[in-house]
This record gives sequence, C-alpha cells and structure tokens, in this order.
Amino acid sequence: FIADKTGAGERGARGIVALLGPNNKAERIVVIYLRDTPASMAERNQQIAGIGAALIEHWQR
Repeated sequence: FIADKTGAGERGARGIVALLGPNNKAERIVVIYLRDTPASMAERNQQIAGIGAALIEHWQR
C-alpha cells in the first residue's frame, strides 16, 4: 500500500508525506523534507527516492 503527497517550494524545499504498508494497510507514516539546499529539483527527487528505497530495504529485513 502506498499513498503520498509531494510538494516543493522556495529555498530548495522538497518534501513528501507517505503512508506505506503491505496488504493494503497503511502501517507507517513517512515524512521526508529537504530545505536550504542548492540541489536541483532532479537531485532532490533522487535524494528522496534513495531515502525511501533505504527505508523499504530496512523494513524488509
């Protein structure tokens, strides 16, 4: 189960709020927020994707 809301703003802000879980159950709430970074939007998206992938990998252990 994955549901999410993303957003971006000034000063390099980028964030995501997501509900994650197996079997159509939202068991975890995840919030990732980046701010005050000179990274491009593509780089910020890549950073958030990497954090998300690391969380999923950790939970699957």
